[in-house]
Amino acid sequence: MINGEILKNAIISGAHNISVQKNHINDLNIFPVPDGDTGTNMSMTVMAAAKALEDYDGETAGEVADIAAKAMLRGARGNSGVITSILFRGFAQGLKDVEEVNGKNIAAALGIGVEAAYKAVAKPTEGTILTVARMAYEAGLEASHENSDPVFVWQAIVDKANEALAITPELLPVLKKAGVVDAGGKGLCSIFEGMLCCIKDGVIVEYEDSQPLTMESFDSAAAEFDDDIEFTYCTEIIVGRDPACELDPDDLRSFLQTSGVGKGSHLRSAARRQGREYEGAAQERQGKQQEEVQEEKGDLCLCRTRGRIRLCGGCRRRGHEDPVPRSGLHQRCFRRSEHEPQHR
Repeated sequence: MINGEILKNAIISGAHNISVQKNHINDLNIFPVPDGDTGTNMSMTVMAAAKALEDYDGETAGEVADIAAKAMLRGARGNSGVITSILFRGFAQGLKDVEEVNGKNIAAALGIGVEAAYKAVAKPTEGTILTVARMAYEAGLEASHENSDPVFVWQAIVDKANEALAITPELLPVLKKAGVVDAGGKGLCSIFEGMLCCIKDGVIVEYEDSQPLTMESFDSAAAEFDDDIEFTYCTEIIVGRDPACELDPDDLRSFLQTSGVGKGSHLRSAARRQGREYEGAAQERQGKQQEEVQEEKGDLCLCRTRGRIRLCGGCRRRGHEDPVPRSGLHQRCFRRSEHEPQHR
């Protein structure tokens, strides 16, 4: 059985594990937008839960899941972070008031999270984190019928998540074209694997911030894409609902989608229960900011990608030399002589 202390340590271990791997996950990120930040966003989201649990000393698994889910909701970054927070929110709902968790509890709770995640995405796409989560849940549910031991079930979940990740390129052509697996799915596998280390072996993965990238090791699928990124901000909004309101939240979702909400966005409803009135609140976070820069490098076309300047695919095909590393955000390409984008 998994009590609150074990679940707390498992979530912290999962957060540490994705933090270690976030740069590698960033390099896989080409869908839905090739902006190379999925690993960072998911890491920040789950680390918010880890920090919220640091001082918790209770023994109730349901309470641990609830604290983690609320922290992820508040700390979610980007599409992948929002989906991850919704998965864990459903997981927490499935464990409400449960003191100790067995394999059947785990599978059922994960199923609630998967269902909520699919509903939260306007146009669910297979070959993404959704596919990995769904197939992992299905394997966990099947395993729980065979053996309700939580270690047995979580191992089945992790194994199937990795199997699902491996087939994401077959389900999403853009991944196959780039020769990568889905970044969000890889992030979820990293979280699940970190949790397994604690649940199975009692070992918490040590926190280690990803090593800074170098020109020798940098190989980003996102950097190979010449597509222009039309929407340059990640925005998350939390909407609190008045308990007296009987309107369907989907009506609000539909309205927002006709009022300038960008594709890939998600609406999250946060309920403030426990006898307090719900209050409308909005949080807008800038997950990343892109600014146009012009580099004094003659006729050399430069791209800045997640902490360095790098040639984009178009430049490299034209035979330009690699520039030196610089700090900065993802940028489009410019030439000094014309001061405007040369290719998309």
